Amino acid sequence: MTARTTGPIFGRSVRIKIWDPVFTLVPLFLNLAGLYLIAVTVPRALPAQAAYSAAGFAIFLTVSTLGHGLFIRFSRVLYALFGLLLLATLFFAPVIAGSRAWLVLGPIHLQPAEWMKPVLALALAELYMRPPAPLSRILLLGAVPLGLVLAQPDLGTAVALGAVVAVALYFQRISLRMVITVAVLAALVFLFAWFFLFKPYQKQRILTFLFPSYATSQSGYQAKQSLIAVGSGRLLGKGMSVSTQTQLRFLPAQHTDFIFATLAERRGFLGAAIALVFFALLILRMTAAGRASPEPDARMLAFMLAGFFSFHVMYNMAMVVALVPITGIPLPFLSYGGSFLTACWFSAGLLNSVAIRRYGQYES
Repeated sequence: MTARTTGPIFGRSVRIKIWDPVFTLVPLFLNLAGLYLIAVTVPRALPAQAAYSAAGFAIFLTVSTLGHGLFIRFSRVLYALFGLLLLATLFFAPVIAGSRAWLVLGPIHLQPAEWMKPVLALALAELYMRPPAPLSRILLLGAVPLGLVLAQPDLGTAVALGAVVAVALYFQRISLRMVITVAVLAALVFLFAWFFLFKPYQKQRILTFLFPSYATSQSGYQAKQSLIAVGSGRLLGKGMSVSTQTQLRFLPAQHTDFIFATLAERRGFLGAAIALVFFALLILRMTAAGRASPEPDARMLAFMLAGFFSFHVMYNMAMVVALVPITGIPLPFLSYGGSFLTACWFSAGLLNSVAIRRYGQYES
């Protein structure tokens, strides 16, 4: 969207591009839809999520105004800050849901790992200001937060961070030997985490997915209730007042990790398909903005953020229909959670900045 103004430099009317419609309106629509779902499922969580939504939109406007270039230049400072916060969680964070992932700051529960996802993308994009980016630096920048998150332990967030690094590696011209080396290292890290970091419930979820006959009545409960919720919605859904799985609290985490199952039960296949279309539109716009940018660092930033959002959307939707193991992967802009929601708005601001500065701020 644009506004018309005049100036002595140009001597004529010019259009100043204020924001990209997709990066503004689509996240806003999804955020409002998430607030509506939270209001009808867990009303007590609505005030906090509404406050986080307002803060997130303010972050979006601020980042869009300041520009992605400023944040790329200061990415090392942000990376160091959130790296220290991740380290602090291992010593000062209380155990919540089996992990030391949240720093309690009065009424605010901050999860640094959620913000580390866009911050890691910024730090990796900074390497592309002078391409080619050193492969060793990419691996090192990714390994530090990934290791700290695994130590919490938080398998889902660690894999999401890995998705950001995977996009950076995809654009590197690396040999087959290096691909095999990275794969072997990843397997060794997983084995180490399995024996020394993962909690019993995390192991049980993975085993339940790989070997359904291994499932216990508790380990398979979430997946079964989610499938019932999704299937019972049928074409148009049960409506907002007669949804048994969510109203009777059979479905766990219905306003956080399983909010897509809540949407499918209440609004059916049609509602779920509309949400999927909006997410597809958002992600496709991310890649289009990246391809159109003349700056290699901005281009890589857009691609890595597209990888971050794509992973969250695909994994969350696959999780609620039992196609992948259950981990803490929320749905962007829809799921309850202040840290993740504000991090998504921060990412949207960066992407909006990349899009509106494609040919410079002023367009004739």
